[in-house]
Amino acid sequence: MDNIVRAREALQRVLVEIGWASRDTVAPMRHRIVFGPGAPVSEVIIGIDARAQLFLLLASLRRGAEGVAQPDLLRLVNRANWDLMLGNFEMQEQTRAVRFRCAVHFGDDDLSESAIRRTIATAMGLIETHAEALAGEAFA
Repeated sequence: MDNIVRAREALQRVLVEIGWASRDTVAPMRHRIVFGPGAPVSEVIIGIDARAQLFLLLASLRRGAEGVAQPDLLRLVNRANWDLMLGNFEMQEQTRAVRFRCAVHFGDDDLSESAIRRTIATAMGLIETHAEALAGEAFA
């Protein structure tokens, strides 16, 4: 369990470093970061799942693309997922909410700050790449 404590401390250092420090916790060792207008996401839930030994990130896009039929939006989500090696986009059918989810299993090993930074950078890069198609002009 020492690696969980070190993972939590490493995550906290990275969040402070990148300006995502948050006192808003949604569960033990999970932080909610809210983004203002102009960002492709409205919020990110980021944290450590101690039981599963995972570093996780869940980013909610602003909304499903306006004027795009639900089956077409689902096709866009599937197309965005096609080549992903880390994470996936998901769409909630009733609300058309689109989110990106990824998790990195670190097991009994230490979760390094560089692994956390790379995962966040990769996830946010993927979101920015696909945000216009999936969220339309909502973030512009």
